[in-house]
Amino acid sequence: MNASCEIIRDLLPLYVDGALSDASAALVREHLRECHPCRLNYRQLKPVVKPCAVPVPDSRTEYGEFLRRLRTRRTILQASVAASMATMATLAIVAWAKRR
Repeated sequence: MNASCEIIRDLLPLYVDGALSDASAALVREHLRECHPCRLNYRQLKPVVKPCAVPVPDSRTEYGEFLRRLRTRRTILQASVAASMATMATLAIVAWAKRR
């Protein structure tokens, strides 16, 4: 096994998964046509590795989620400021009442 075969064998799981760039996939395909041991390795690996079904994120959904979190944080901040102001007003009234 030469260095080229080692590299191809490292790339095979990604090739089976469809995760290689077009240029890398073409390189692997070309090597598999010429190299019987690597072709056997590929045939053994193919049933084991199944392509992942990773959902592609929708940018509108991500943006909507970001806005929802931002609104939630803004609401929490507004409630905190209102509670702080109410506490300060209560303390001021209590202090004023004690002076009288």
